[in-house]
Amino acid sequence: MENPIDKLKYERAKERLTELKAFYIMLIGSCLLIPFLIFLNHHFIPEFRWFWFPVVGCLFSIIYYGFQLFAGKKWEEKKIRELFEKDKFKN
Repeated sequence: MENPIDKLKYERAKERLTELKAFYIMLIGSCLLIPFLIFLNHHFIPEFRWFWFPVVGCLFSIIYYGFQLFAGKKWEEKKIRELFEKDKFKN
């Protein structure tokens, strides 16, 4: 019989891996898309540098998702432990 705690840890690790894969796919996709957009801009409309708009949007989304992925989970887990401990002493 499997230990329920080990099963829970496995599910969390699997969820974390899915989030990491999504982040790296987004990062690689942005690294491929941005040079393509720069090429299109310089080839067809070199007078107006419109490629900066999607570049800034991609960078903001990568920074936000990365922050949520690498800093957000730690904050959530810390807060859950804090609330759990507070509730444990009340009872």
